[in-house]
Amino acid sequence: MKEVRVVSFDQLEATRIVDGEMSTRLITNLREGSDRFSVALVNFEAGVIKEEGEDDRDNAGYVIEGYLTLSWDRGEAKLGPGSAFYIPMGKRVKLYIKNRTKILAIVSPPRI
Repeated sequence: MKEVRVVSFDQLEATRIVDGEMSTRLITNLREGSDRFSVALVNFEAGVIKEEGEDDRDNAGYVIEGYLTLSWDRGEAKLGPGSAFYIPMGKRVKLYIKNRTKILAIVSPPRI
């Protein structure tokens, strides 16, 4: 049986830096044993343009600070603090980061 796990942000390190993106994985499959989702705090530098979406995972996010535009084949939306978004598996989007932006990202099923 799985147990309740508590993760303290100050004990974690950024695990990935890619083109102005730094990600700190908060809940992971390997560390916490989550087989349904993973959670990360993602920090973007201003001016980043990133394609997002995966064939085998749903992605969701909550904007904590900053502003971005989310663009997809049928539209676009401007997002700021308090906005949330969902990207279903198989759907591709582009993120246009206006200024330094922080997002709480949830992925299901989890990445390793």
